[in-house]
Amino acid sequence: MGVEKKYFYNAKTHRLHIKGCCRFSESLPYNTVFFDTYDDALAYDGRSVGLCKICKKKADGEHRQ
Repeated sequence: MGVEKKYFYNAKTHRLHIKGCCRFSESLPYNTVFFDTYDDALAYDGRSVGLCKICKKKADGEHRQ
């Protein structure tokens, strides 16, 4: 049994999502690439990777606690 990936990237929208943080992470599109870390996603398509606004807000809130 493998370790579940935490991040996924939608190549069509160029948005990176954190699994379980937003409604977009509930049903995955066909053009999805999975990553263990944010840095891995940046290495994949660095110039255009942007974290989803909802995921970013929730992630920032978790770091402050």
